[in-house]
Amino acid sequence: MRDSGSWSLRDWLAADGLDPEPLVWHPGAFRLPAGSKPGKSLAFLTGQYHVQEEVSLLPVTLLGPRRGERILDLCAAPGGKTALIAALADGRLDLHANDRSRRRCLRMRALLDTLGVTARIRTGPGERLPARELGTFDRVLVDAPCSGEGRFRINDDQSHATWSKKVVRRLASLQKSLLHAAIAAVRPGGVIVYSTCTLGRDENEAVITRALKRFGDGPTGIELDAVTTSIPKGLPLL
Repeated sequence: MRDSGSWSLRDWLAADGLDPEPLVWHPGAFRLPAGSKPGKSLAFLTGQYHVQEEVSLLPVTLLGPRRGERILDLCAAPGGKTALIAALADGRLDLHANDRSRRRCLRMRALLDTLGVTARIRTGPGERLPARELGTFDRVLVDAPCSGEGRFRINDDQSHATWSKKVVRRLASLQKSLLHAAIAAVRPGGVIVYSTCTLGRDENEAVITRALKRFGDGPTGIELDAVTTSIPKGLPLL
């Protein structure tokens, strides 16, 4: 959300005829009533606020961005989570956003410009970061490409039309490479959040297990941190 003087986010939503409900577990965010259509309002189009799914707030909340940090969003486009990283750090950070798709990066740049977010955008495979970037980030978000099982709808055949075991195996291999790249990218003591919108073990627990086996031993290894954020029921995490 842009700095809008004395107007708060609630003010902008109310001006658009919306009745927002404060989100208890994420201060500063609101849940819009079912059926709300803010996409055509002037306030929305000029970046006074941004709308995304509630679950999309979770990875960035757990990442815990802070002012002055150097942070990488490894699979960033279309940019909603990138914008939230900037918002939680009040825009006072060195923010980098990567995506392998040039088209998606152009969309992300347009969104970030609309929201007034400053970020360095890189177009390229996240699993192959430049050597100069390794060991330089305080936090890395890996919101990995996945098979999207969490978005399947029983009454929408298209929501799962492209799913197959072969696709899952291919994505799991990419996810492991992305997570390993993130581990190489953080400084000692850095934080990584790995997230997907899918349900299967191959793309979640197995990816984490592989990283722990490969990087978990010794003083420079990685370890799982306990989730300390108050997560609402019905949104379980590893």
